[in-house]
Amino acid sequence: MKRLVVAAGLALAACGTPTPATPAIDKLFPAANEVSTWAEDTAVGKLGVEVAKSATAIEALIDGDGAPFNEKGALALGWEHYQAGSSKIDARVYQMKTAASSKETYDYLVASVGLYMANTWTTVDAVGDAARVTDTGSSWWFNARRGVFIFELKITPKDATTRTEVEAFAKAMVAKAL
Repeated sequence: MKRLVVAAGLALAACGTPTPATPAIDKLFPAANEVSTWAEDTAVGKLGVEVAKSATAIEALIDGDGAPFNEKGALALGWEHYQAGSSKIDARVYQMKTAASSKETYDYLVASVGLYMANTWTTVDAVGDAARVTDTGSSWWFNARRGVFIFELKITPKDATTRTEVEAFAKAMVAKAL
């Protein structure tokens, strides 16, 4: 029996350090007032984070915007709306199969998908594995990736203050993806 316990211990040690479990997608979204005064915008969507866990459900939830993610094998989508004063954030998180497929999809979007290609993106440092932002004319559109997750946030109205706010909000979300 003692040998069996020692053998099991050696086998576990040979596996290396265990990796943390991937968080549930709805846990990546901040609670009310967790990030400044941002809270769920109850006038938009359903209460709580809306989650879709199949390609069909993703397409139905966001009316076609999920196509490039589904092409790359998205597993889930979380979607929530926030408001602070007159500012609004539309936050989406896509869960891909692996960190490698997350990177591939993130890169593919700006190289091959018209909606992304039509914008000039600026790299943002110190947010996840990669991050970028663009001025769409009416909003700041912020994208980031961390591990298996791709984060997309749009904030309106677009001004110097909301640019800083959307980055802070994204950082808070991405930090939960450890």
